Amino acid sequence: MRKHACTLYFIALSLNNLLYSTTILVVGLLDDGYQIRIRIRSALSSKLVTYFGTVLSILSAAFLVLTSIDRWWMSLERRVFTNVRTAKQLIFVITISFSILFIISFIAADLYNSDIVGCRIQGSSAFVQANGWKKAERKMLKEHDL
Repeated sequence: MRKHACTLYFIALSLNNLLYSTTILVVGLLDDGYQIRIRIRSALSSKLVTYFGTVLSILSAAFLVLTSIDRWWMSLERRVFTNVRTAKQLIFVITISFSILFIISFIAADLYNSDIVGCRIQGSSAFVQANGWKKAERKMLKEHDL
């Protein structure tokens, strides 16, 4: 069963989806069934739920793309990238890369008592300030064109 690269991609996808579903199911069950809102218990739990939700959902799409690329390579005469060793390396590299890339969701997520959601990624003041400057610049350019 593990003799084909495509099978490894599907196994990685299945394990990822199992982990994602379990995480979301446990958080949802605690929230809805027992009124234990783990997302707003602490800043760390808020950050962890946001981080794992983001990374695991992105990894699902990445594994599907890798599977599609592997199937495309299988249709070609020269099958360079369709071996088990390359599949294992790609799965490892993609998992590590996305885990590092989306560490920003762990850093940016925080508790906000001012809204209903409680735990989310909110735009930083630097982003809001830069966005405000951009809007003011567009407004000024629009006024001068008239």
